[in-house]
Formats: sequence, structure tokens, C-alpha cells
Amino acid sequence: MRTNPIYSIILLLVFATHITAQQLQLSSIDDAITQALEKNPDLESYRLNQEKAERDYSSVSNYRLPTISATFSGVNNTSLPVTPLPGELVGQPGTTVDATFGAQYNYNAGINISNNLFDFKAG
Repeated sequence: MRTNPIYSIILLLVFATHITAQQLQLSSIDDAITQALEKNPDLESYRLNQEKAERDYSSVSNYRLPTISATFSGVNNTSLPVTPLPGELVGQPGTTVDATFGAQYNYNAGINISNNLFDFKAG
């Protein structure tokens, strides 16, 4: 069996070339650490994952504290409706009396404190 001379030349060139990695001259351990930190592509993703984990932990670390909320509402009824009533109700027979019902100002306020006692997932 006879081999093609082109294949032999290609094989010879492949084995003749010497492939080496880039060499970097370092003078100290600190230079090596600095280069490793600069050239590491995964370091930024590790740092971001650590920040995310810290934020997740801080958001769920206070799950045992109660939840407190407050509400406030107010209504100013500037013009209350006038209702005509028969005078017999107030001791004036044969006349009508204009009466207003309700309060001009109405305020409500409240505080709500709640705590989940049986949260098996959080414990």
C-alpha cells in the first residue's frame, strides 16, 4: 500500500510544530494572585451569586418578627343632605322640619399586627 506524499508532508508538519501556551513572567506570589483574579472569567459571576445569596438571606432572616400595618381614613362631608320630616315627630303638627342626618367629619384609624405561628416551611 502506497501513501500519498501530501499526507506524509502534512503529518510531518503537524509533529514538527511546537505548540506552547503563553508564558507570563511573575516576580512574586502577589503578582500571581493579581493575574489570577484579573484573568478569571467566572469570578464576577461568583461575586454576583454571593451578593444574591446575601440579599436572599437578609430578606428571610426576619421571618419570625410580626408584620405591622396601620391605616387611616377621613371623610369631610361638606354638605349633608337635608331631609324634610313631618312636624308631628318633633312636636310641631302641620309643619315640616328640615333635618340633616350624619356627621360632617368621619375619621377611622387602625393598627394591625399579625404573626404566622404555624409556618413549617420557614422554620
